[in-house]
Amino acid sequence: MVDDNDDALVTESNSGESFVFFGDWRDEVLLESVAWALAESRKDLRKEYRDELTAAIHKLELQVAELRGELKGIRDDRRSDNVVELPRAAWKRGPDVA
Repeated sequence: MVDDNDDALVTESNSGESFVFFGDWRDEVLLESVAWALAESRKDLRKEYRDELTAAIHKLELQVAELRGELKGIRDDRRSDNVVELPRAAWKRGPDVA
């Protein structure tokens, strides 16, 4: 069996990790493959985050609608508490009204 890594160069990155480079066309293929994999992962993560954010926003919209309904109810209750119903006869101004 032939080992394709016999001519590989081991290089250390700034982070201290070792990478194997071949010094030929294989480096380009390797980097293109890694770049493609990262781009696909990025797309998947974006879609996943977008779906999660959409669901979270929808949940918040429902909560806001519920709170608006509660606020409307509170306002309606306050209005009805402030209203004093008088008989229609009390609306008329006449000589017997003080």
